[in-house]
Order: sequence, then structure tokens, then C-alpha cells
Amino acid sequence: MFDGAKINLGGRDFIVPALSLGWIKRNKDLLNSIAIPIDGSIIPPDAVDAVLSTIHAALQRNYPDITIDELGDLIDLGNFAKVFRAIAGQSGLSEGGAAAGEPTSIGTISMPGSSPEPDGHGSTSTSS
Repeated sequence: MFDGAKINLGGRDFIVPALSLGWIKRNKDLLNSIAIPIDGSIIPPDAVDAVLSTIHAALQRNYPDITIDELGDLIDLGNFAKVFRAIAGQSGLSEGGAAAGEPTSIGTISMPGSSPEPDGHGSTSTSS
């Protein structure tokens, strides 16, 4: 089993690991499309498939037999933010993570290297 956050879904404890680097590489566009500026109680309809696919990919690392339909029945508006936050944090896709506690929003997924480069050449530091 891969190390991860222990989360109870439907009365069953799951160890939710980080996403694999291979999955992240293959699904950069999907991850970059996920922006959930919410308090965890509402999921935008256009984000449901992307969020569920991401949670499924992480859980399959430890539970290869779990289906996306089964997971769809376990994930709800009350727990999706907690699960997604744990995955995003452990995978380095957002600040904080499972160990940082329970932030009030998921925010926008931030993939390393997805920010635009600053204008100019050379170092941005100054010396005295």
C-alpha cells in the first residue's frame, strides 16, 4: 500500500495516497481545468467528472478493484473536498495538504511549473 491520508467513506477506512507522477503527466490538462473556489459544500457541475476521475486515480493505487461507479456512490458533497484536498496536498498540487489541516476552500489546483514565467532575463534577485 502507498502511504497516504486515512479517510472514512461510507463507513470504510481508505488510505488515500498521492497521485502518481505518471498519472499527473498524462492528465495535466484535466488537472489544470479543476478550479473549485468553494467551501466544500458545493461542487460545480462541470467539475464533477474531473474531480471524481482524479480521486479515482489516487484511490486505485491502493484499491485497484474500486470502480468509478462505486466511488461515485461513496463520494458526496460532504466529503469530496476533504478527499480531494488530501490528494492535492500530498501530490504537491496545492499548498498545505492533509497534514496542514482543513482549509476552508480547495482553491485552484496549482501544478508546479504552470505559472507564467516572469518577464525579463537572468536572476530576479538583487545584490547590495
